[in-house]
This record gives sequence, C-alpha cells and structure tokens, in this order.
Amino acid sequence: MRKIFLFLTLQFAVGQLFTLAQQLEMKLGPDMDYSSYTSFKSFLGATDNFIYTWGSKKNDIYIYEYDKSDLKLQYKVLVKKNINSTTVYTGYEFMGDDLLLFYEGFDKKKSQNTLSVRTLTSNGQLSNPEIIARSDSDKKGRGGFYQTISPNQKNLALYIVPPPSEQEKESSKFSMAVYDTDYQLKWESNYELPYTNENFFLTKFYVSDEGEVFAFAKVSNVKAVLASNYRENWILLKLSANGEYKLIDLEVFEDDFSKYRLRLNTPKGKFSVYAMAEASYKYDNQTGIFMAIADMKTFELEHKVLLEFDEATRRSLTEEDRIDGKPQEFFDFKPISIQSRHDSSGIVIAIEKQYTQSSDMGNSVTSNEYFTRDIIIMAVSNSGRLKSTYIIPKDQQAEGDEYNKSSSLLMLDKSDNIHVFFNDEPENQNFKPGRGKEPAKMKDPAKSALVHYTIESATGEGKYQILRTNSKNSLPEVRNFRPIYDHNQILIIIEQGKKMKLGTLQL
Repeated sequence: MRKIFLFLTLQFAVGQLFTLAQQLEMKLGPDMDYSSYTSFKSFLGATDNFIYTWGSKKNDIYIYEYDKSDLKLQYKVLVKKNINSTTVYTGYEFMGDDLLLFYEGFDKKKSQNTLSVRTLTSNGQLSNPEIIARSDSDKKGRGGFYQTISPNQKNLALYIVPPPSEQEKESSKFSMAVYDTDYQLKWESNYELPYTNENFFLTKFYVSDEGEVFAFAKVSNVKAVLASNYRENWILLKLSANGEYKLIDLEVFEDDFSKYRLRLNTPKGKFSVYAMAEASYKYDNQTGIFMAIADMKTFELEHKVLLEFDEATRRSLTEEDRIDGKPQEFFDFKPISIQSRHDSSGIVIAIEKQYTQSSDMGNSVTSNEYFTRDIIIMAVSNSGRLKSTYIIPKDQQAEGDEYNKSSSLLMLDKSDNIHVFFNDEPENQNFKPGRGKEPAKMKDPAKSALVHYTIESATGEGKYQILRTNSKNSLPEVRNFRPIYDHNQILIIIEQGKKMKLGTLQL
C-alpha cells in the first residue's frame, strides 16, 4: 500500500491513504487522425469556449482549434512564421476567444523596429498584419518588444527594449506602453531608473485590469573589477503613466539563488514574487525559498522572507553515494511549480527529487539518466514558516520512450486542496530495474498511467488514484498536459495503442 509521509516543522509522522470526497472529471474527445498530427508540439492554451494546439513544419505553424464542449476539431490554419524577410513571428496572447499573433519587424528606411499583430478568430479567419507599435533601433534592427495582457483581457502592455548600443550607455532607460482591445494607445511613458552605472534588465512584468504595470527586474554591477564583487540585486516596480514609478529594493542577491524557479503572482490585489533554489551539496548556501509580497495599491512591502533550509531538510532532499570506478547514485531536487494559495496565506511548492545513474570513467564522469524518485510538496506561510512537507513516492518511475515520463504538475483547487498529476507505472508489474550502467526501463511504455494524487489542505489526508478511461484493460499514456489555472482545468493529449485523443481534466 502506498503511504504519504507528512512532517510538520521537520517532525516526522505517517498517515494512511484516505479517500477524498472530491472527484476529478475526465473528458476525452474522438480519436485524432494520427497521420495529420505528426507535427503536434504543444498546447497554446484555452479560452472559455475553445482549446488551441500548435505544431510546426519547416517555416510554417499549424494552429488547431477544438470546441471545449465536445473536443472536436473546428479548424486547422496554416500560419507563416515569417511575413517577409524582416518580419518574424514572436509570440501570442488570447483576447476573448480570439488568438493574437505577434510579429516583430524592421523598417530599414526609418531605422525602427515594428510590432505587428494578426487576429485569428474563433471561426478560423486570419486577419492581415497591422502595425501597432514602433520603436527606435540601430542599423541592425536590434531591440524589440515583449507583450502581456491583463486578466480581464482589456489591456495589452508592451515593454519596449532599446537596442544593445543604447543599453550599454544607459540600460536603466526603457519604455512601457498600454493599449486597449482595438490597439489604441492608452498611455506610453519613458522611464529612467537610478542605476546609471549598473546593468538593468526587466525580467517579467504584469498589467492589471486598471492598466497599471507591475514588474520584476534585476540590477547587476557589471563593471565590477573582481568577480567576487559581482552581484545581481532584485527589485519590484510599479509603473504608471507620465513616467511615474515606485520601486522596492528587495536586497536579495542572485548569487544566493544561482539556480532558481521564479514566479510572479497577484492574489487578491497583492503583487508577489517567489523563488526557490535547487539543492546540491556544492551550493549549501543556496538552498531555500525566497518570497516577497507587496500591496498593489500602496505598493508597500508586506512580507519579505528568505527561508534557508536547515541541514535536516537539505539531507531529506539531497542524498549522494559516490564510489570510485563503479556506477554512482546521486539524488538532487528540482523545483517545478510554485502556486499561491487562494486564501493568500502562503504558497505551495512542488519539487521532483531526482535520481541520477552515472559511471566514473577515470578523470571524467559519463552521465546520466535522470528518474524522478519522489515528488515533494512544501507548504510555506507568508511569514516564511515551513508549515508542512508531503512526500509522494514514485518508486516505480522508470524510463519510457522519448517523452518525459517524470513530468509532474501541481494545482490548487478553490478550497486550496493540493492536486498533483504525473505519469507512473503504478503496480510495479511493468518495471525492469537497471543493472550496472543500464538504467531502469519500462517493459512496455504504453502501460504507464496518469496518476492523480490529492492532498486535503485541512487534514493532510491523501489519495493515490490511477486515471483510467472507459476501457478496463487499457491505461492512458499522457503525451502532453498543460494547466489552465483560471478554470481549474488541465488539457491533456493521451495515447492508447496507436490512437491519440484530446482531453480535459476538471477539478
């Protein structure tokens, strides 16, 4: 029987599996035409009524739209990656049920960069490109744009990046513009931050429903003579019209988090940033969690916490056994997801504890096959207290084919119950252990299953559930999945035998 191990403030206790009342709804569409989906790559996302996937072939992009109600294909549209030799596809956003496709170009006559948009409507109509923004450039057309859209999909924000020549002179100067749904400019402002002798780079940004922009940026003293004096600091920004801004210096340096997973979030009017370092005995001082939360209206810092793992926690996450001249085993952890609780009381982090098998070949190490040994869920309060840790065993995890079977996904439902999804071979009937230098393998990769592990937030009680389709003898192998957090929904592509299906999982 599988168990879940729960330790509170690093005190270990064991709890039995318990069936939760909440059920997961799985819906699958009709069989896909396998031959016509060989170019399938990934999900673009979903709107209220439609699901979009895409695939590529040479210089072309194929976009597929499916109706959410029956998961049937509505259309397949061919979109050229390049409009012309100087205008190329760079990204997309959703606005209602329409898909906005963005292209960056270069106007040689005016030495300007351009941003164009094409609208792909829900009935498969693709508009002609329309230039919505321009920015100064150098003769090589360097510089460009980054875009994002507000939650209510009524504000489009553009971060306008100057060319490298200008960045080298004064990297703390940049522009931000906000447009409405008709691409009419609401406001545009130039900003100059007090970092004239340092390198400034705006890493991520967010536009609110009110049209204000919030951003996370890094500042580094690139002119430091000694490497030991080099550092990168983190700051939060609130950007408004007329060049006005507010700045919060977090005084946390990236050399403390050289390997991190960063997430921006805005739960209930709060602007927050979370980061987590990867653990390794090579970087003992870089293992931990950083979180900062500011009020969006006042832009005052409410919480700033750096939670460094103690030795007991690090050793529970990282193990190492190295024997000269023989196969080696190495355990490490990799942060894969950070989610804010709906009640704004803290965050939940998902980690994959990885097992590596490699062999020592004289002065060099030949690696490596990575397998996920456990999935670890950490709940952290806003005050920085490690409230609880859940370890979900994956003892049967093994190598399948070219698809990544160790991928896992974390979601929180509206009651902040924790849901973890991953591919696994659950009953150890299909598992062939590795010998010597050989990694563990699946006897039949098609028999791996999608597992739904639930943890009730209030009690810590959990359940391991294999998700099956109507066929009792056939388990679905998940080829790809993508969370739609606003809808508590997961999009999946599964394969059974030689048939592929599009599906949804609804919490």
